[in-house]
Amino acid sequence: MPRVDVKTGDTITFLSGITVRGKAETGFDRDTAEVNIRLPNGKEKPLTVNRTSQKALSKAFGDESDDWKSHKAKVTIVQQQVRDQLKDVIYLEPIVSETGKQK
Repeated sequence: MPRVDVKTGDTITFLSGITVRGKAETGFDRDTAEVNIRLPNGKEKPLTVNRTSQKALSKAFGDESDDWKSHKAKVTIVQQQVRDQLKDVIYLEPIVSETGKQK
């Protein structure tokens, strides 16, 4: 997803659970996990979710990603080395209330 669609501090809403895309389809060296999200501007887009974000989301919203629908997460974008290139990497932090319930 291009950086123009989302920036650090934005809140996204999950519209689907994870769909696994095979490495033959994506060209990556492993399968990827993709979800459909709603951006702050109302547009809907697919987003590849990295393992770090998947673990945080599962801990907050449950292991069954279909249960993530309508939950929200805060976006953080950091630059880091990915396959010998500096790239923007999107991390998702689950948004939960102080009682542990979804906001």
